[in-house]
Amino acid sequence: GDGVQIKLFQGRRKLVPTVLRTMSANISLIYQLIKNTGHHDNDTRYMATHDLITELDKVDVLEQSLQVRIRQAIIAQLDDKNTDVQTVAVRCLSTLVQKFDGEQVADIVGKLGSLVADAKQSANRDVYGIGLRTAIVALKPKDGKRLAGELTKHLLRGLNQEIVDDGQIHAVCLDILKELLARLGSALSQDYESIAKSLMELLESKQPSLQKRASFALGELGRYLGEESFKKIIDFISKGLNAQTDGGGQTTNVAYLQTTSLICQSAGTRVGRYLSRIVPALERTLKSTGSGSGDSSSRRDELWASCLQAYESMIRECPSHAAVHLPTMLPDIFRLLGHDPNYSYEAKEGIGRNGDPMEDDDDGDWGDDEEFGELSEMDGDDSDNSWKVRRAAARAVSAFVQSMPSFTLQPTQTGSNETYLSRVLTCLAARMKERDSGVKAEIMKALSNFLREISNLIPTSPVARTVLMTGAGDLVSNASREFTAAASDARGKGGQPTMRSAILDVFKELFGALASGKGDNRDGDKYIAASVDNVLVAILDPEPALVLDALTTLRVVLDLHPPLALIHNAKDPKDGEKRLQEVVGAIVQTIQKGPHKVRAEALRTSGSLVRIFKHALGPASQTKEAKKSEKPSKKSGPWGDAKQAGVEVGRIFSAVFAEMNKEEVDLEVREMAISSMTQLLASLGDHPMRTGGPNVEDTLALIAGRLKNEVTRMVSLRALTTLIASPNIT
Repeated sequence: GDGVQIKLFQGRRKLVPTVLRTMSANISLIYQLIKNTGHHDNDTRYMATHDLITELDKVDVLEQSLQVRIRQAIIAQLDDKNTDVQTVAVRCLSTLVQKFDGEQVADIVGKLGSLVADAKQSANRDVYGIGLRTAIVALKPKDGKRLAGELTKHLLRGLNQEIVDDGQIHAVCLDILKELLARLGSALSQDYESIAKSLMELLESKQPSLQKRASFALGELGRYLGEESFKKIIDFISKGLNAQTDGGGQTTNVAYLQTTSLICQSAGTRVGRYLSRIVPALERTLKSTGSGSGDSSSRRDELWASCLQAYESMIRECPSHAAVHLPTMLPDIFRLLGHDPNYSYEAKEGIGRNGDPMEDDDDGDWGDDEEFGELSEMDGDDSDNSWKVRRAAARAVSAFVQSMPSFTLQPTQTGSNETYLSRVLTCLAARMKERDSGVKAEIMKALSNFLREISNLIPTSPVARTVLMTGAGDLVSNASREFTAAASDARGKGGQPTMRSAILDVFKELFGALASGKGDNRDGDKYIAASVDNVLVAILDPEPALVLDALTTLRVVLDLHPPLALIHNAKDPKDGEKRLQEVVGAIVQTIQKGPHKVRAEALRTSGSLVRIFKHALGPASQTKEAKKSEKPSKKSGPWGDAKQAGVEVGRIFSAVFAEMNKEEVDLEVREMAISSMTQLLASLGDHPMRTGGPNVEDTLALIAGRLKNEVTRMVSLRALTTLIASPNIT
């Protein structure tokens, strides 16, 4: 029956459990499934292996004889003629190496390693390789350290063979070696020299796919090498980078460049002392122009992109050493951020991108942003690889502003008034028009990182604030244009929120930066209202992820900026009245109709409306007298008539109270409704100008009633504590 444990004495050895049945595992069923793995029907074999995984997951320990039979069955299935059966057998390996004892795991890993390196086993080598990588990931640490050395010998045997045809043996062995180094690299110390020697030889091969795999493996190996071995790798790379190249040698240089970047990522500051030998070679490559056409142009772009990736890694991983070389690096990074020789942005803008009635619906040969976004993720043979250069440049700029924010305050040239900070902002703002969606996403990310860093610099640097205020106008204008264009594209494609979310993040960081260390200086507030227009449009979008981002962005404005910053023209009461209706309408609609996470965020944002409401309604002491005299309020400030503002306040109160009063509602929504109502009541509970919504007594009674529920007791208790102390509730 279940829970039975069979025990076996072996000589003087202590009691050893051989079969431990747990949960509802059926051992007899396991035997039947093993038998079915050899069935003539493909579906039967597949389901037998699938069910075997399920049964093995229920067993903690298996007897040796059963382990042997399972191992033999699964290894045999790796040679199955049906690919689905092969796939499920590979998946089963992960379970086996976790459930089996060390001896059986060693047999599995050794068998697969031998098959991978065997020149005669070409038919299913890819399957063996995938299976071995699956096993490596699942290995228990103890087994991994014990088996790593033996597996490395198999892999080196495969790597040291002569490269024939497509180099399949080498490709599979390199993929496995990279996984092995990443997972168990510290256990291979005796083989570091042999591995490095094999990888450097493959880096000089004539097959780009092997070069690329060798560079990734070297990148993983770099973190483990001793100083002498590490210097040998750097000497080898430096020699390759500085070698003279002809048209056919450019591909080889890409491999050296990739290796440089990867070793910078893995070895960090250890590379810093060698940058003086590496950077000049990269600079020469970036200054080369190639023939500018056909395959040569494409190879040139690959080289440039690889150089910029290496620059990014150097700046990010060893900034103190890279700082000396920034005057050399940055001009090329800024220049190549706009490298798009096959496209005219002026022509695109000339055909009415922003909704001109004369706009041509035909996108020509280039397609649209989303189409290029897909290309950005591919390493195909497309002749235009310039997007790779621009993307790498954008990432390098992002690394610069994140890793060296203080350096951005330095002048771009001796005696120049232009700082790197202003140069970065100018370049990034100008590139927001980028046609490739993948590159544009990196531009937006770089801008968000820039604005986050500049907000940290502003409190102590007047230069940083001047740079932001000088460039904020163009930044808002460009971001608004791209947001409108992205919204238009999304409507035609079923709504993809990714780009609009990235632009909203730029707005959010801009709002934070404009509020940084400004004291009484409100110059930056003039840029808020135009940006909020886009935020309100996003709040009403049907895509929940976009709505969440928009609500978070709006809350930054409400919390950090004065209420009047939301109004385009503070001298026109109608403008303020309209804005208040727009903001309240968007939030109320989201509270009433959004999914629970969106409703919770909308409720959180509604609490931040308090500052606007207090500004729009005016002091309660003044409006009380007007109400007692039963005369209409004469007040007509920047938010319009106070009575109309009171109606909007009532709408928010009603929407929040409705969420509080629901019996069946998500806990997060209920807690946020209580918290939001607490903020509203504490500030505006008995304000005489509030029109509509629940009265204070009913609201307090409802919150007090939530004390009876253990789940909402704490948030209700905090709410009542706040409300009791509020002078605005009588």
